[in-house]
Amino acid sequence: MKICIIKLGDFTEGLISVLTLGRGKDIATYVAKKIFKKDSCGCDERKAFLNKIVGCNPSSIKLDLNDNSTGTGGSNWINSEKSGHPLR
Repeated sequence: MKICIIKLGDFTEGLISVLTLGRGKDIATYVAKKIFKKDSCGCDERKAFLNKIVGCNPSSIKLDLNDNSTGTGGSNWINSEKSGHPLR
């Protein structure tokens, strides 16, 4: 059994992001569409493959900070009327 010490796919993605000033996936998608006539750049598949070969399985828990489906996103995460807080 392999122990996950460093997620190689995440590390590679971060390195590419730093080198391309955060535009790595955009550049890769553009090249994939214009030159190779592909719909996807393969970035997510590469990341998952590299993480898997070093023994890091994908996490089953994902945190989405931009999800506003519950109506509790942003700075209004506490409903002051229902909380009973004296400083509403």
